[in-house]
Amino acid sequence: MSMISINESLFLKNIHQFYNSYNLGVVGFADLQHYANFVAGALSVNISDTNIPVFQKGETEFNDVILGFDKGVEFALSSSHD
Repeated sequence: MSMISINESLFLKNIHQFYNSYNLGVVGFADLQHYANFVAGALSVNISDTNIPVFQKGETEFNDVILGFDKGVEFALSSSHD
């Protein structure tokens, strides 16, 4: 595992641990979850760390959050062929 993936994984773990303390509005909270899942999806293609935190359907009421992971995977796969 490269240093960059370790730092990104720690960053995502901090988001999951402290997201309630960020005082975000509903839209900001949904965006945070969506983009955290996007990064997690992209990382999952490039590293073997199976402990990458992902916001699950039961943790959120926003469908876009769940789609963020899939979009991250798609992005990483398409970027790896460029």
